[in-house]
Amino acid sequence: MVARRLKDDRGFSLTELIVVLVLLAVVLAISYGGLIATYRARDVSDRHAFVATEIGNPLATFEKMLTQATYVDAAGPYSITFRTDRDNDNVQERNIIEATSAGTLRHRVWLLNSFGNPTSLTYDATWSENNVNVARSRPLFQYSGDTDDDGVMEPLAGVVNPQEVQFVDVVIVVQYDGRDFSDERSAFMRNR
Repeated sequence: MVARRLKDDRGFSLTELIVVLVLLAVVLAISYGGLIATYRARDVSDRHAFVATEIGNPLATFEKMLTQATYVDAAGPYSITFRTDRDNDNVQERNIIEATSAGTLRHRVWLLNSFGNPTSLTYDATWSENNVNVARSRPLFQYSGDTDDDGVMEPLAGVVNPQEVQFVDVVIVVQYDGRDFSDERSAFMRNR
């Protein structure tokens, strides 16, 4: 009876088990490849979102504000102070955009009274805490203007006379995951 029972028991042969293990290994390898591709895609997506937030959004805002500038109070490589009248309500705003050595990119706006003095802070935004313009010695602003009235825009070097500024290149450099990313925009101050 024992011998007969062994003949009736059916199981898997060693060959069948090896084939199943090989197929399982192939499926797991494909799944692992898909998982790695998903993580890489997420990293790329995170980097694009970071660049859009830290570079794209401030550049778009700065370009819009600088295009509306009516007067430049001060122009330096890492900061600019200018006036706008965004609402066309004859109340000017003083804008200060600056990159600091602490890595912040900041934009503040004050309302001005009729004497040109600030009355209240209406906007205070820190666009980035990962800015490396100062650390990399890359000016945030580069200025151009027609200094000799020949109709040709020329780069303004050295100490910039704010009244000569007509065109501004804004270059933002940020650091993400140990790498530098940058972009730039140009703004022509058409209201000056």
